[in-house]
Amino acid sequence: MGEGFLFTFATGRQASAMWRLRDIIPVNAPAICSNGSEIVDVFTGKVYHRETVPSDFILEFVEFCLKNGIDFDCRADKYECANVECVYLPVMLRRQKEALAAGRDPQGIFYIRDVSELPNGGEYVKLLAWTPNDRILHMVREFCDGYPEVTTTSSVKGLFEIAPAGNSKGSGVTHLCEVLGLNKDEVCVFGDYINDLPMFRAAGMSVAVGNADDQVKQRATFVTDSNNDDGVAKAVLRICSGEFG
Repeated sequence: MGEGFLFTFATGRQASAMWRLRDIIPVNAPAICSNGSEIVDVFTGKVYHRETVPSDFILEFVEFCLKNGIDFDCRADKYECANVECVYLPVMLRRQKEALAAGRDPQGIFYIRDVSELPNGGEYVKLLAWTPNDRILHMVREFCDGYPEVTTTSSVKGLFEIAPAGNSKGSGVTHLCEVLGLNKDEVCVFGDYINDLPMFRAAGMSVAVGNADDQVKQRATFVTDSNNDDGVAKAVLRICSGEFG
């Protein structure tokens, strides 16, 4: 990075789970987390923006998923709630072990068999629903479309990510620009999947990695090498040298 540049993450992960990436890549600006529902300084914990999914929707969402055999994960700041056979449980358990090994407090996991088992007062910043069945995935989409208080996106085929209405990685970029006193023409973003498209629209420059979804590459200002071939690093060097932009 050139002197004076700010660098941070825009991710679907909740802020409380960002310590591992933060320690690998020390960002120097607040991070956009939970697909724009949170903007948090991942070093100090200072919250610049946080919206949560309405509690009434969460109860109906969990009941819907349990009734239809859909894997779900409700993510709060300090814990997650999932069905007992959720496909994400191995990942959740691995993160617990990593936190313990690093001397950190692990996020709790609640196994939900009935909607009454959801912890009271949970402030959930993001919900997930996953199914490999296209018909059931359509059911999830229709269910969520009936609630104007939430918005949906996806980062993997078969996955639905649910956030409070009005929040996306694009709104996160806009909020962060307000925090930092920047205009969109001073911002460059990198992405690979359709949940990054709102972010592309909110920035002056957008770069897709070479292995990105075709929709993303078509809407990017530039396309770089794949993320497996250091595409982001190469693009940053080209931007700093003036080759891009």
